[in-house]
Amino acid sequence: MVEVSQKKIREGLRIRRKKKGLTQKELAQELGMSRSFYGLIETGLREPSMDVAIKMARYFDTTIEDLFYRSYWLKYLDSREIKEIDVVYRKQ
Repeated sequence: MVEVSQKKIREGLRIRRKKKGLTQKELAQELGMSRSFYGLIETGLREPSMDVAIKMARYFDTTIEDLFYRSYWLKYLDSREIKEIDVVYRKQ
């Protein structure tokens, strides 16, 4: 698996948020979480749970893999599990 630094992953979250013209607080409200929790995810101090990652991917209309491109927890999933997650995401 190709590894990408957490800094690059988090930068991607920040860029996506800013493209939508949102502050951390506004995006956190859209996702149903506190601004401080979202800020910890965006700065790389917290890893999102699978449920949170799915919410974020849905919000940005992308897959978890695209959103977090080989994030820390993703390396623990095999390709079958990643495909199953993407199928569930696309059905909803």
